[in-house]
Amino acid sequence: MKRRARERTGAAGALIAGIVFLAPAAWNTAKRHGSPTDAPARLEDTREHLRETELAAEVTRLREELDAAARMRIEPAGIPADAARYSAQLADVLPFADPSGLRSAIWVYLPQSPAPPEDSALVYQRALAGRLMRAFPGGIAQAQTLLDRGFRVRYRCGEQSGILAGTGRRDAQPPFLPLLEAIHTTPLGALAPDALVYTSGGDGIFPAGLLIGRVAAEEVEITGNHQMVTAALCPDDLRSVVVVCDAARRAFSAALESER
Repeated sequence: MKRRARERTGAAGALIAGIVFLAPAAWNTAKRHGSPTDAPARLEDTREHLRETELAAEVTRLREELDAAARMRIEPAGIPADAARYSAQLADVLPFADPSGLRSAIWVYLPQSPAPPEDSALVYQRALAGRLMRAFPGGIAQAQTLLDRGFRVRYRCGEQSGILAGTGRRDAQPPFLPLLEAIHTTPLGALAPDALVYTSGGDGIFPAGLLIGRVAAEEVEITGNHQMVTAALCPDDLRSVVVVCDAARRAFSAALESER
């Protein structure tokens, strides 16, 4: 009887010792991995990290493409390429609504200083997203989207080129992409339906080779003698963009500021 009591006492002691020994390790594991109620926050942190990684990679790709164009001495519309001509930085799109219903604009936060000059291009995944209009103190800036009726960009589509103008209209099918009107096309002639449209680089604002969109179906989107182009991006879906800055424009902007 006494031996059984000693065995039970020994087993209980071993159990208590095991709990005391394993408790710190279990506590540390719980702290590292969090409780089940922390799962949504951890998932959001992971998504944010992936988004920042994706945008950082996009900046790297843009810089590599611009450097490659410079090495090949590409000269869009007679403007010589320069490896140091463009720089790129990330910007977060802020959930602000523009006070004017007659224009389409987004607001972005630029964490780096100095802010890019006006008329810098906004890019997302190598597609044109808009144009920086003005920057304010604190890193806040307003940008014009392709949906704005005042938006203009020089384009090329195969052997043809011209100007695309914002219409304030959207495609009738989801995701309701902006529609731009092709004007002043040279050489004269209809653009091939469904053909891809890129920036030509001839306006001194947007780098050459950015995707603008695709020529809409001719029988559906012809307005007068002009064809319509469906934009590649919807401004409503943007959460972050890459601001591509022309070094010459930055230097000119800095010179104007120094004279004020």
